[in-house]
Order: sequence, then structure tokens, then C-alpha cells
Amino acid sequence: MQRVLAFAVVLSMSYTPVGNATGPLLASAIRAADRFDLGGATAERQVRLLGEGAAVKLKLTTGESLEGVILVIDADAFDLVTARDRVRHRVAYPAVTQLRYTRTTYRAAGRPDVTEAGRVAVGLVGRHVAVKVAGRSTYRGHVQQATAEHLVLRLDQAGTPLKVPYADIEELGPNLSRTAKAGLWTAGIVAGLTLILTLMEVAEEPDI
Repeated sequence: MQRVLAFAVVLSMSYTPVGNATGPLLASAIRAADRFDLGGATAERQVRLLGEGAAVKLKLTTGESLEGVILVIDADAFDLVTARDRVRHRVAYPAVTQLRYTRTTYRAAGRPDVTEAGRVAVGLVGRHVAVKVAGRSTYRGHVQQATAEHLVLRLDQAGTPLKVPYADIEELGPNLSRTAKAGLWTAGIVAGLTLILTLMEVAEEPDI
């Protein structure tokens, strides 16, 4: 029992720095995956980039959450028809606090779907992704920006921005960085050791 405890202590000390370094990165990735904090102008830009027909999830300043399809886009508001009850809502841009596209991955089937690739890219701004480009390698990095024609990727190795046209993308989706993967691996080890120690303690308790 003492050997197991000593091993657990040494292992946790060895991996604590990695876990601490990774924590903020994982928290940031989760926040980016779950929501965008928007002002009126940013919300309008996101809606226009996604376009009519895009399936989205959003939260309003009232705390209400809606999920549905963008129906009509106007200068000061947009119409959303909810997926569940087919109710049409008129949503002003300043009323939107969180907005994201419902899909987070894209894979070309035959000819590239520029519209769908662009929508997925808009939803992945700020996240670490993997992008497979036709006829070339797979690039990994953070999506800095998504425009109507391309995404801007900050590459992991070089740290330089790379413009990737949507028409060239074969696959696009979230990808954990090496640091984040190390953090998850460490957390799994610690959780496993904790379970083992708990079971050993229960097994060693004398019967009453």
C-alpha cells in the first residue's frame, strides 16, 4: 500500500505542471466551443456570414435560448424559425449574447461545399482545428478569422497566419493541441490511480 501511495505522489508531482498549464487552455477551448459573447454588430456579422438557412443555437439577453434555422436576414434583425415547434421569432442583433452554428465538422462529399465549409469555419473561430486541404497536407492551428471566402489559420509550428479558401478544404473540425492532449492523459492517469487507491482502502478495511 505504501509503495502504491509513493508512486501516486511521485506521478502527480511529475505531471502537476503540465496539468496546471493545460487547465486554462482546456477551459478556453470549452468556452470557445460552447459560445460566442457578442455585441450587436458582431452578432449581425456572424448571422450574415452564416447566411439564411443556417441551423444555429443562440441565447438572448433575456436568458432565453433558441435553436432553429435562420430564415430572413435584415438590417436590424433576423427571423429564426425554431426546430422543435416551428415558431417564427424576430430577433434583434443587440439582443443576442451567444450564437453558434450547430455543426462543428465538415467533410467534402465529391465537390466542395463552400457554403457549408464557411459556416463550420465561422463556428470554429478561436478554436484549435485540423484542416485537410485538397492535394496537400493537413494543417493544424487556431482559427483566427472566418470571412466569406476563406478562413485564417494561425499554424502551430510556424505561428504564422495561413489563408485557406473554403473551396480547397476537404475536411475541417476541432483538434486538441498536444498540450491539451497531455493534460487529458494526465487527468486520466490521476483519476485511475485515485480509483485504485480507493478500492484498495476498501479492500483492506477489517470486517465488522
